[in-house]
Formats: sequence, structure tokens, C-alpha cells
Amino acid sequence: MTCWAIGSDRMCRFQVALHENMKGLHVLAWLSKQKVIFTCQGCQQKLRAPVSTLGRKAICPRCGGRLFVPILSIIQSLRTAITSLPAAARTQSQTGVGMSRRGLARLMSNKAATGAASLFVFGAAYQYYRTKRGMTWFPDPRINTPIHNFRPFPPDNPWNQVVADAPLDPLSEVIMNSIGRDKPLHPDIGWGWRYGPTGYIYMTVGNDDPLMQVVTEAYSYESDPGPYRIPLDAPIEGGPNGTGDRHVIVVDTDNWMLYELFNARIKNETWHADSGAIFDLKVNSTRTAGWGSADAAGLPIFPGLVRYEEVHEAKVIPHALRFTVKRSRRAYVPPASQFASPHKDVTLPLMGMRVRLRESFEMSKFSEPMQVILTCLKQYGMLLADNGGDMFLNGAYHEDWSMSDLKTLKNVKARDFEVIRMDGLVPG
Repeated sequence: MTCWAIGSDRMCRFQVALHENMKGLHVLAWLSKQKVIFTCQGCQQKLRAPVSTLGRKAICPRCGGRLFVPILSIIQSLRTAITSLPAAARTQSQTGVGMSRRGLARLMSNKAATGAASLFVFGAAYQYYRTKRGMTWFPDPRINTPIHNFRPFPPDNPWNQVVADAPLDPLSEVIMNSIGRDKPLHPDIGWGWRYGPTGYIYMTVGNDDPLMQVVTEAYSYESDPGPYRIPLDAPIEGGPNGTGDRHVIVVDTDNWMLYELFNARIKNETWHADSGAIFDLKVNSTRTAGWGSADAAGLPIFPGLVRYEEVHEAKVIPHALRFTVKRSRRAYVPPASQFASPHKDVTLPLMGMRVRLRESFEMSKFSEPMQVILTCLKQYGMLLADNGGDMFLNGAYHEDWSMSDLKTLKNVKARDFEVIRMDGLVPG
């Protein structure tokens, strides 16, 4: 059976050519919501997902294999969708020429045109649908499970301290200028999928999951010895073949323990990682001075993420968030425990530095969900946790994030933030 692999260069070239020839025919949203069964070439796992998946380079969340769908399945799904199309539904080209439901059905009954029309319709549906909402790539209910009514760490923990009235650092303006006054706040959050999900993924576990040993290698002297409650099927950031930080984040919701790995991989049914950190979320856990964690600053990742359930359901984020910059200083300030830079320039930001959104920043032009995030940035601020993109605000993947809504946060600039006074600075 002929199959169409996601991300195929041949498919992409054909789709572009077909798009040009069809003069930008737009397909209605209902087409993009039709679902087909995708199969992993590796483990043969099946995932039911919207047709918008076509055109994306995607991997299986289990084994990292390529996902594909049989052409005949596409054709059958499209024919079914057309026959059930409401009478009022139409597609229309840029020239204003409409195509009726009957016209579409006639087109799809022509076997010679079926393949080309399928490619075009599903490709166009993907282009439309990718701007509206995402898709569930992780059928495992333990992946990015909403966590309600629990805030990591006690109220007096730095992550949970309100800093709206905290004094400013004397170098506040200088440090923000070094990042770039006009640099936008970049929401590294969402549902998009390119080489991995937009935002962090994590797994929730409990007492039924066994404790396991993790072999730490490059930074074993800064790692917690374990054991770790991390199942072998826990997702790796970027997928099994990813080349990035390859974080693994697991939250034990029975005991409220957090397990995080950096550069993780599985060898001989055993987790290996460059470093590993364990945080007891019930107490004020801190790293030994000079130790890292799964992140450069020695901070936990999970507590500082923007999560969908806090923004859209609780409508409040009761903790600080986390962000990154490209160039940092060879120094850190608590709650961080390590620096990650050779630069000693005092004008550069440093690990553990907290910034807050200026009280005078006008939020009324933003949507209610984005105001929840901005209010958090005014009250709790965000902590510099790692080197990365400038002003990248980290969050968790969720299929219902509105990407167009999140993009409005780019109207917030670095100049709209101010640095909280840094007490206890440790130079490198």
C-alpha cells in the first residue's frame, strides 16, 4: 500500500506547486478537523489525529519513528467528509469562484483526480488549521496532565514570593539594556509542532511506578544519586533522536517529588543522563552551592512553567515564571546555585536574577488569558534560569493554547521590565 510520510520533501514540493496552480483555494475549517489514523514506522503504534498533521515533520512520542498514513485512508476520510458537508458550506478561490458540495464530490469521484485533490485539500486544511489550534500528540494521559490545587514549594519559597513592591537593583536599566531594550518577550509556549512540541512536556507518576536508578555521567558530581521515579517511557524533550537539551521532567503527584534529567537517553533499559536533580516540592529544596540541576542555574524547571490550567482555568498564576537570555554573567544570585558563562561583564544578566513587569505597563489591550500571565509577571516576576533565546518565557505544551493570542505577548519588550535588587550575589 502506498503511504505518504509526513515531512516528505517530494510532498512539500508538490504541495507548493499545486497551491500555485490552484490560485490559493481555501478549504473550510471543518475539513481540517477530520481525523485519520497515523501509524509509527518503528513501534507500529497508532495515533488518531487531525488531517492538519499532513505536512508536518513529526515523530512518534514513544519511539521516535516517523509517522505515516496510507493514501487510501486519506481518500476515504476525505470522501466521507465531503458527503457529510453541510449544504451551506462552500470553498472559494481568491477569484471569488465558489465550488459547491456537489462539485467537490464530483471531483473526488474522479479516480484520476483523487490523489491530487487529496494532497491539495489536506495540505490547505493543514495551513488553515495550524493557525487555529493544535492536536494531541501524546495519547498517554500521564503526559502534561493538568495539576490543580497544588503549588510547588511552601509559601515562603522564592518561587512563591510576591515582589511587586521589592526594591530595584541599581543596575536594573543597564542590565536590561544589555539584553536589548527592544527585544520582545518570546512565549516559548503553545501547541505547535515542528521538530518537537512548542513548550516543555512532562509526565505525572505515582506510587504504582517503580523507583529506578539513573546513571549520571558528565556532571555526576553535581547530581542527586537517586533513585528516580522515571518510567522508561517518559518523554524526552525533542524526542528520542533530539539534539537539544533532551530534558526529562517527571512529577510524582502521590509524594510531590520532582525528577528532572539533562541530556537523557536510554541504554540497555536504563536511564542515562549528563545530570539529574530531585526536588521535594513539599519543602524548601535547594541545590548545593555550585551545583547545577537539569538546567544551568541549578533551578527546577517545572515550577516556573506557564501552564494552561493556571491561565485558562484557575485564571491565576501564583508563582514566578522562568526565562532565558543568550549571554549571561559569570555569577549567580539565590535561589540559583550556579553560573553558566565565562563573561564577567557586570552589565550582563546573571542566573537567578528576577525581573518584574513594570506596574505602569498597560494590559487592557491584551486578552483575559494573556492578562493572567502579565499580572503574574507584575506580582511574581520571572527568574533567569538558563542560557537560550533572549527573553524566552518558558511554558508547558498544551493542545488548546491559542498561538495568535500568545503572539501578542511579543508586544511586551525588555524595556518594560525592571530588575529586582540582587542580594547575596555570588561572583565567578
